[in-house]
Amino acid sequence: MEMSMEVKFSGDCDRESHLYSSRVTPSCHRGFHGLYIFSLQHKSHELFQKSGVYKFLFHMDETSCKNYEKEVTVLASAEVGRWQLVGYDKNEHLRVRVGSCFPPLEVACYDIYGNLIPFPSTPKVNLQFKMGEGMLICVKKTKAGLSADKRTLRIKDILIESGDLDVIRPNYEGTMLLCPPDESLSISIPCKVIPGHVRRVLAHPSMQSIQMLPGCIVQELKLEMFDAYGNHALKGSEVLLKVEGFSIKDQMGKKHKVMCFPRFPVVDHDGFVHLSGMLKVTAGFNQN
Repeated sequence: MEMSMEVKFSGDCDRESHLYSSRVTPSCHRGFHGLYIFSLQHKSHELFQKSGVYKFLFHMDETSCKNYEKEVTVLASAEVGRWQLVGYDKNEHLRVRVGSCFPPLEVACYDIYGNLIPFPSTPKVNLQFKMGEGMLICVKKTKAGLSADKRTLRIKDILIESGDLDVIRPNYEGTMLLCPPDESLSISIPCKVIPGHVRRVLAHPSMQSIQMLPGCIVQELKLEMFDAYGNHALKGSEVLLKVEGFSIKDQMGKKHKVMCFPRFPVVDHDGFVHLSGMLKVTAGFNQN
């Protein structure tokens, strides 16, 4: 006569699901006969690794024996397996402008079997932005705190300040490394940190070296654009240029005193705006 066993599982969501079922006939083990022996090892499932309640249901057909039910509660392991970012699309880069804060990051903690577990306390976190081969920028200005149930670590005010973004242009992609001080765990987050707005401009050649005669066309002039940290401006950045003592011709031959890009040449991939042949001196002698 066969006996059947069904195993059901319910976790945090309390919804019960079927895990495994089996039927066996009586057998002998160590001199004992009439034993129903069920194997709990099967390639289709891994019992007792996921925390929750496992319910075992035993049943025999065509018998007066009552069904038997046994529950086994499995707790998560205390051994931390990994940290993982919550609510984050791995296929997208986090994007921020240098000198601005990243959106808050939320981190969850899992045991070695993949069960969500609470943080015992607010952990110290090291953040570094990795650019290219081996160049690291330490992120010092952060705040971290735990949620009410201690299952989520929220890190905010993540500010990146650097004047070395030219190293990773033109795509400005790098990796944010998040880990505890002992570096026993780590999270790698693809990021894109772009230059800030234009704050400093250098003329090439310098304006003092250009021959300023009324009616002359400035044959060679390019402006090198930098943000507040010394990074070259982002390719394609819009620039508002106001000129005094010059008129400027657009591609249609019209003259302007104020030129707004991108109707005209914009910041190129090297961080320059090219004005060669576009400026005409209109100021008279001894005028600025």
